[in-house]
Amino acid sequence: MPDTFAIVNPWAGHGRCGKQWPVIAAGLRGAGVSFDSALTTGPGDATSLAEDALRRGMTTIVSAGGDGTAHEVVNGFFERDPDSIIPINPEARFGGDRDDRIRIS
Repeated sequence: MPDTFAIVNPWAGHGRCGKQWPVIAAGLRGAGVSFDSALTTGPGDATSLAEDALRRGMTTIVSAGGDGTAHEVVNGFFERDPDSIIPINPEARFGGDRDDRIRIS
């Protein structure tokens, strides 16, 4: 059984993700990567799929989509244990395009 799970938003990029996913999946399998995957069907699906995959013991979660899909997948990690989020600096937030921190006042 694979330990990798891909969560795919077929509507991301105006549908480009859904059109290209079969080619990407075939390339991954051709390279020897074993994985299961599921397509999202609406808001909140990626969170539920990530949460379920983690509950089933998947150790690698792949998010194929846009910013919203990635955001939902990350939420799936923390829906399981909300106490795992520890605020260190409540004035800091992610900004830019490389996880750099910016201070808001």
